[in-house]
Amino acid sequence: MNHVPAQDITTARMDASLNYIRIWLQSQFDRHAIPGMQIAVHFGGSVRLSEAYGVTNLDTEEPVTRGHLFRIASQSKTFTAVAVLQLAERNLLHLDDPISSHICELVGSNVASVTVRDLLNHTAGIVRDVPNAAIDQVLAPTPDENQVLKTVIEHGFVFPPNATLKYSNVGYSLLGILVGRISSVGYNSFVKENIVEVLGLKNTGPDLDLDRVSDFVHGHAGPHARSPQAVLPLMTSRANASCGGFYSTAEDLAAYYAAHLMGDERLLNDDSKRLQQHAAWSSNSDDQAAARYGLGMARENFRGHTLLGHSGGHPAGQVSETVFDPDTGLIVSVLANGFGSPVGELVRGVLSLLYAGAADPTDPAGVGLVPRVIPTQPLELSADELSRFAGQYVDPIDEYHLAALGGKLLGISPDALDPIASAERYEVVSAGELRNVGASVFASAGESVTVVRNADDSVRRIQFGRSIMWPAERYEGPSL
Repeated sequence: MNHVPAQDITTARMDASLNYIRIWLQSQFDRHAIPGMQIAVHFGGSVRLSEAYGVTNLDTEEPVTRGHLFRIASQSKTFTAVAVLQLAERNLLHLDDPISSHICELVGSNVASVTVRDLLNHTAGIVRDVPNAAIDQVLAPTPDENQVLKTVIEHGFVFPPNATLKYSNVGYSLLGILVGRISSVGYNSFVKENIVEVLGLKNTGPDLDLDRVSDFVHGHAGPHARSPQAVLPLMTSRANASCGGFYSTAEDLAAYYAAHLMGDERLLNDDSKRLQQHAAWSSNSDDQAAARYGLGMARENFRGHTLLGHSGGHPAGQVSETVFDPDTGLIVSVLANGFGSPVGELVRGVLSLLYAGAADPTDPAGVGLVPRVIPTQPLELSADELSRFAGQYVDPIDEYHLAALGGKLLGISPDALDPIASAERYEVVSAGELRNVGASVFASAGESVTVVRNADDSVRRIQFGRSIMWPAERYEGPSL
């Protein structure tokens, strides 16, 4: 008997869950005011899912493709941190160097003793942004180096150094200036040569590429009453490139974050990656579950898993988040071109579905089960069994999904951004009957679901106690 490695089994189960994940993503996209979106999922050493939704611009209605370019805002900070750590690996700087030893304009200022490390982990205590509200409203040019340095010298500290986490875009603009000065080629050229080109990323760069303007999506204002989802102009980032100017695609970001997994030393050695990913500073010292920040990398615990990565919100109306699980190599990236788009929730929804899909279907305490209430020994369902029941079902007021996830049949409400929190588990009794073995005891735990089939074996309707639902693709109204 051939032994199949556990990792291969897990990968196969997650692969088997991707069809439903596509359905769930489309359902979520349809429910939220998202103009356009990209998503990529990477595991097992490659991109396993890559999708594009919606339009690049609500005025032109050009469809988003997987190759369109999104501004990834503060995800840029991870690139800047990599660049600084690369210079440290080459002994061109030390993390505990005072910033003024590399930026002469800061000598004698009240921030002269702030260290490179302080800036990387947002504990320098300096002002968050250049004080010009028009920048964030896309009404004025972004700051240049002189404006950044002037802001630091004139405004200095908000908090004492190393007293608390104090997120600062200005701090990362200073790091960009530092990288440019030490490398002598400028920040943009250094990151292109030492990160983008090393990984062969064809759709990633540190600032708006004027030669590829037609490839960029436009951002949109939030759907508020005064100006619902107004299309916003493209903008360059100048000295803000290092804190929030990068553009990329979901696929490129998946490939970039894959290089942060241990054992891949194309960008950094493993010692530097451990240093970057060790997150000591918390966003809320009273909450042990709160997100923490390392050297340009956020860290959190999610359903028993460690997640690393970064989110971003660009002033020109684009939001994004990419996270990776260092233990499983799972990476999820979501980019959207509208303020208010729930990218973080979508990332975690996809992760929830993948983790649920990867779980052992025969575990008596597994996902979607309440064994103490309904004693059961779950079985792994075959692809044929799952396909006979899985689908989107609707009635005049509601929608419900029977989802095939790694040998399990789960009932999922698409109204929730967290698809697993209230998921229900079903076992197959026969072609015409399912049994709910995992619902809340306030719902239909232990009860049967009747499945009425057509002559070709397709599902005609299903009945959950008092509810009758029909396959969404053939629903024409509440007739029997």
